[in-house]
Amino acid sequence: MSQDEAPTRQDPPISYGLVIDNSGSYRRLLEDLIRFASAVLGANVEGDETFFVRFVDTQKIKLEQEFTTNTREVLDSVENMYVEGGQKSILDAVRSSGVYLAENARTDPGRLRSIVLVTDGDERFSLAKPEETIDILKKANIRVYAVAISEEAPKTKLLERLTRETGGRLYVMKNKSELRSAAAEVAAAIRKP
Repeated sequence: MSQDEAPTRQDPPISYGLVIDNSGSYRRLLEDLIRFASAVLGANVEGDETFFVRFVDTQKIKLEQEFTTNTREVLDSVENMYVEGGQKSILDAVRSSGVYLAENARTDPGRLRSIVLVTDGDERFSLAKPEETIDILKKANIRVYAVAISEEAPKTKLLERLTRETGGRLYVMKNKSELRSAAAEVAAAIRKP
């Protein structure tokens, strides 16, 4: 994030969730994901609130850190991520995160709401339907910013739809070295009305 884009105390505070894929396909990218999340969290300013969800399949969607303004608490949870096997359920993770955000975020005027989703886009076994998930997000004014990264080519069709229909943005990473610059872009984007 450049100095011109750096958040200031004059920016309205934001409420957002980090929703990060912890499936087996991320075994070799885990440290890079932690650095990415740390960089996004590092842009938080006073009044911002963040929660953290790690997910694999429908039974392994875990709210690791409830909403807090304490960035260190979120970072501690992020640093304890670990990968597991399972049939990836991206839509279920986004849906449950959207419901949590809608029900628990502060409601002061001007506060923006976002989900920062990090995954390879390989949806395998969600119970939620895209239309249902998008409807929940739109009704609560929640934008999805998706970061697609994979050791192979990420699958972007679902991520394109989630980001387009909620007013967010998709970032497709060609390699893990691009994650650092993506973190700065995402941290700036979630603050823009």
